[in-house]
Amino acid sequence: MARRKDGRWMQASRRLLRFRPLLAAALSAALLVPLVALLVHSCASPSPPRPAPPGTPSPPSPDLRVLLATGRKRAELGWQGPAILARADRGERRALPAGGTLTVVSTPAGLDTGSGGADERLLVAGGDDTVFLLDGRRYEGDLSFSWKPGEGIQIVNRVDLETYLLGVLGGEMPASWPLEALKAQAVAARTYAVFETSRGRRPAFDLFDDTRSQVYIGLPGGPHAGRIREAVRDTRGEILVHRGRPVHAFFHSTCGGHTESASRVFGTAGIPPLRGVPCGACDASPAFRWEAEMPKKTLARSLGLAGVKEIRAVEPGPSGRCRRVAVRAAGGERVFPAGDFRRKVGTTVLKSTAFEAEILEETVRFRGRGFGHGVGLCQWGARGLAKRGKGHLEILEHYYPGAVILQAAAVCGGG
Repeated sequence: MARRKDGRWMQASRRLLRFRPLLAAALSAALLVPLVALLVHSCASPSPPRPAPPGTPSPPSPDLRVLLATGRKRAELGWQGPAILARADRGERRALPAGGTLTVVSTPAGLDTGSGGADERLLVAGGDDTVFLLDGRRYEGDLSFSWKPGEGIQIVNRVDLETYLLGVLGGEMPASWPLEALKAQAVAARTYAVFETSRGRRPAFDLFDDTRSQVYIGLPGGPHAGRIREAVRDTRGEILVHRGRPVHAFFHSTCGGHTESASRVFGTAGIPPLRGVPCGACDASPAFRWEAEMPKKTLARSLGLAGVKEIRAVEPGPSGRCRRVAVRAAGGERVFPAGDFRRKVGTTVLKSTAFEAEILEETVRFRGRGFGHGVGLCQWGARGLAKRGKGHLEILEHYYPGAVILQAAAVCGGG
C-alpha cells in the first residue's frame, strides 16, 4: 500500500483530534454514510459481477475502531517510528522517542503511565510509517486506552479499512492458499466490515478482533505476508452489493457440501445472495466429515440436564444443519436452538449443527459435516474452486448468487 512519506507529524497531530467524541463521530459519519449512500444510489440495476475500470483511483478508506482488549490490568506498548502521546482529559500531548515503550497500568484512580497523575483516556498516535507492538502483534494507525471504575483497560486500534483487511485476511485464511481464494476472502471481509459499520456504530468501537466480528491479528508476518498484501491491493475497494445495499457477507470454514440459508441460521429475512448453494469443492477440508465423542456426564452438565438418553437434530436444511436439537433426559425432553446447543457442547467438539448423535454406554458420539455456521463463503470451497482455475469474481458469484461486485472508487466518482 502506497504511503505518504512527508507530513507524518502533521498527520499524527491531526489524529489526536479524534479523541474528541463529537468530532470522531462526525468524522466516522462523514466517511461511511456517503459510501453506503452512494452504493445505494449506484446499484439500482444489478448486473453480473465486474471489476473496477482499469486505472480507477481508490478513495480514502474510512477508519475503523477495532476492540483489541478489555478488562486488562496492564498493557505494554512498544513502537517503531515516531509517535505522540495525548492525554485527552488534560488536553496535553507530547512527542515520544522513536523506538520507545510505554507501560499503562489500571489503578483505582485511572490509567497510570508512571509520569504522575491518572487519566481516563490516552491516545498514542503514530506517523505514516509507525508500527505499534502489543501482545506480540504489530499494528498501524492509532491505539487508544480508556478506563472506567472497576472495568480495567480497554484498548482500541483505529485503522483504515484496507490496512484492517490485512489483519483479517491473515487471521481468517492461510496465506499459503491460492491467491484467488485470498482475493475472494478479502472482498467478503471488506463487505462484512462496511455492512457492520454502516448499520450503526458503537460508542467506543466498531468491531471486535475475534469471531464476534472477524478475526483480526494486526499486520501480517511470515513468508507469505506479501501474498496477503497482494490480495488486498488487487481487490481494493471491491464490495458485494445487493439491491443497493452491502451484503452481510458471512463466511465460514467448511460447508460440508452445501452452504446454508442465513434465514435458517440467523433468522434474517430471505436474502437471495445468502440463500445457500451447492458447493462441491470443500472435500479436502479435514472437517468435511468429522467425528467426536464426549462423556455423557460432561454433556449433561454442559446442557444443565440430569442425564442424556437421546439427542435428535430437528429440521435439517439443505446443508444438513438443523434449526433445533431435542434432548431427552431423565426429567423429560428439552429443545434447544441449534446454535445454542452447539455453543453449550463446544464449537470445536460439535463443529457444525449438521450432525447425528449416538448414545453409547459412557459417551455420546457425534458424526457430522462441515465446520461453522455454513452461511456465505465456504473458505475451503473457495480454495478448491481456486485450485480448479476459478477467479475470485467467479468464486464470489458462486457463494453470493445475485450480488453485484462494485469498485468503491467507481461508485464514489473515480470512474
